[in-house]
Amino acid sequence: MNKDQDNEKVDNKHRPMKYQQFRPGPPFGAPGQRGPGRPPSAPPNFTPQLPREEQQLASPSGFRGPSGGGINFRRGPRDFRGCMNRFTYIWLINGNNFWFYPVFVGRNTIEGFRWRRNRWEYDRIFSNRILFHVCF
Repeated sequence: MNKDQDNEKVDNKHRPMKYQQFRPGPPFGAPGQRGPGRPPSAPPNFTPQLPREEQQLASPSGFRGPSGGGINFRRGPRDFRGCMNRFTYIWLINGNNFWFYPVFVGRNTIEGFRWRRNRWEYDRIFSNRILFHVCF
């Protein structure tokens, strides 16, 4: 092997790979069937209460805007890593609340299964829309 061929191998070996964005899709399995990451059953048969401190922030009189206190709209995923593959109840800043089963926590999003119409549907939620969450 000559010197030029040897340098060519080194250059190819150390050439940076093209950037590929990884974004998980819904876990394997047909809808309604259990697959990797899917919830094992329906969510618990109760609705948790929003903690009193968060209720005050969620009420119109408790909101003082991003600069004047009140709700912090720039919160990150916070403690969702501890809720991975666990039943989680989520309250959004718009007043909606629901059961969720997180399977992926990104920089600004949480992905998983949302309980809708008596079945699990894959969904992505931006973390800045979440007021509060609790996992079981």
